[in-house]
This record gives sequence, structure tokens and C-alpha cells, in this order.
Amino acid sequence: MDHKQEGYEASSVGGVRRLNRVLARYDGETHLYQYLPEQTEQAVRVVKLHVEDGRLHPYAGIILVKMIREADDDD
Repeated sequence: MDHKQEGYEASSVGGVRRLNRVLARYDGETHLYQYLPEQTEQAVRVVKLHVEDGRLHPYAGIILVKMIREADDDD
């Protein structure tokens, strides 16, 4: 699993805004979640939904949620 906090994206109104990314690779699949720091709880809900839907292994979901929350704590 990967975590990258140094992602940036150009804003439509000018300037730069920060993006967080978490990535899980297993069984030949890659799951990438990219979100703005203020969308942390939405990102957690999406990961949980993907676990419930069976798109993401529960252990991967647990680790991704932990990584997302730790990135939020770093802000």
C-alpha cells in the first residue's frame, strides 16, 4: 500500500490545492483513492462502501481507512 501526501492539482480559479492519495495493490488490481484534505470523511465512506460492495478486501479497507485518517492527522 502506498500513501502520498505531496500531490497537487491546479485549481480552476488559479493557484494550487493539495490532494491526498492512497493506493492499494493486490491480486493484480489497483485501487486508488484521491481526495482533498477537507473530504477525508467522504473518502473513508467510499472505502467502506467498496468493502461492503465486495470491490475491496476488508483488510485492505481497514488499512486504507487508517492511512486516510493518519494523513488527516498530519494536517
